[in-house]
Amino acid sequence: LSLCQKRMEKITDCKLQPFRSFYRIYGPDCKLPPHIDSEDLQYSATINMGTKGPKDYCWPIYVGEGEERENILLHPGDALVYSGSRIRHGRDKFLGVYQTQLFLHYKEKT
Repeated sequence: LSLCQKRMEKITDCKLQPFRSFYRIYGPDCKLPPHIDSEDLQYSATINMGTKGPKDYCWPIYVGEGEERENILLHPGDALVYSGSRIRHGRDKFLGVYQTQLFLHYKEKT
């Protein structure tokens, strides 16, 4: 969290304080239902740390609502910075063997 804080502040144009990080391993058929994060998770980065699946398969994360959702492909090493407490996001069913994600969450300094 602390190593990425300055970069996150530059991207978000906000003074931030580290809040929480975690690492998740997704397996076959995992889904992430559409949701909005709690208010404490104001600015987040989700980083694809590695995946094993069908050749050239990339598990999209989507942001937005209904017809307006945008699918974003994150290959290993790619990150998405988003405001999880304001923007609905999720993932449809995972078609690979596994994918590992690192999540970094920050709050605005008050």
